Amino acid sequence: AGQTVDAADAHARYYLSLMAGQEADINGRRQYEAQAIIEADQENIQMAWMHALARRLASELHAAMRCVGAFFTLSTHWQEGVGFFRATIDALETDAPEGELGLVLGYALVCLADVLSTGIIPVESQEAINGFWWRGLAILRRLGEPLDLFDALGYPLSGSGEEDIRCCEEALALSRQIGDLSGETWSLLWLGTSLFWGRGDRAGGEQLLRQAMALAERLGNPNLEAHCYYFLSIILNEEGRHEEALPLAELALGHSRGIGVSDGQNILACILAGLERYDEAEACARQAVAIARELGVAGRSIGHYDTLADIKHLRGAYAEARRIHEECLRMAEQTTGLQWSQSVILRHLGADAWALGDYAACRAYLVEGLARMPEGMRVDLGPLAGYASGMALLAAVEGRLERAVELLAVAERWHYPSVLDRREALQLREDLRAEMPADVFQAAWERGEAIPVEGLYAELLAELGGMP
Repeated sequence: AGQTVDAADAHARYYLSLMAGQEADINGRRQYEAQAIIEADQENIQMAWMHALARRLASELHAAMRCVGAFFTLSTHWQEGVGFFRATIDALETDAPEGELGLVLGYALVCLADVLSTGIIPVESQEAINGFWWRGLAILRRLGEPLDLFDALGYPLSGSGEEDIRCCEEALALSRQIGDLSGETWSLLWLGTSLFWGRGDRAGGEQLLRQAMALAERLGNPNLEAHCYYFLSIILNEEGRHEEALPLAELALGHSRGIGVSDGQNILACILAGLERYDEAEACARQAVAIARELGVAGRSIGHYDTLADIKHLRGAYAEARRIHEECLRMAEQTTGLQWSQSVILRHLGADAWALGDYAACRAYLVEGLARMPEGMRVDLGPLAGYASGMALLAAVEGRLERAVELLAVAERWHYPSVLDRREALQLREDLRAEMPADVFQAAWERGEAIPVEGLYAELLAELGGMP
């Protein structure tokens, strides 16, 4: 029996040492080569890890934990990663370990939150994800771990724009303090996106994303570069700067693997639609859907299918767009954790109905979409801006022109969540500017710009006639 345990210990130490030796590569320029090495021995590595947990081989687990975390958060083995991190938490949490085993527990909690926060694995609530994150963070802080938080994490998890900004600023300061360029890059990336979407600071958000991109290129980490190119292309596209966004989206696609290829094809589809290259846009959207379905990522495949419907709408095929959006909604309703997606799809269905002249259905879709908006999103600028844009179209049809201008100002002040929202809102703005006296238009626009986010959700819902 002793010899069997010794052999198993030796096996565990060998493979965990292999993982520890890959840490620099998996977080650097040889990232994909390191992933391939680990994938070739994944079964042995998981067996070694579980044996080391049972035997409490603290130093070996601690040495390998960052590479293990990086592998499962970067690869397409999300389901295995969730099982891996949950098993680690279950094995350690009841003992409330200190020292190296405590750090392993804290890191497993953080990594579990990271994988779940991508939306790839359905979860019941954002609050559950936040719980894993904050528990892990508390353990790591208590044990004095130098926290390069956003190197370990993917992005902020609070759901509150200002809280995310505060958290990113803390992570950025800490990364700079300990000289961690990778953590600094992640922190700049997520701080930039949080400023852009959470606070509506477009210029500030773009500036930080460009700083992150320059650092990522300096580090040569393909995953980090792909993220920077991807998110910068998204915000430029939402600003209507499609020509600037296109080469960045192509770079993101070239640096991506797995679900990143699907996401890259999707943003490329959105940009091409903004350039009115609709055939190419549809082809990219269909590829995005096919890749996500092949990987078994339901949330992404539904979101990318929604993009295809938006492209149909933009090229004037409103009835077909509505049919696809309705199909997307049915799929989202049957998938756990996609309440936010349902709200987005319902807003797009409202746009389809409006374009088809079915204004009663447009109103009904918007009411239902607001009702399904997750609680945390009801104080978020971006989602509310999307609904303000849709409601402006409805107000204009009903002859409430000044209110339409106010709502357009709300939407433009924050940002347009999709090419579809942007094109129709900008066209309406120009139509109203031409139709209304200049002073009346300007006064309404200024009133809209002054509307605070606090209470806006309730105001929009009341205007539409209340809860369904």
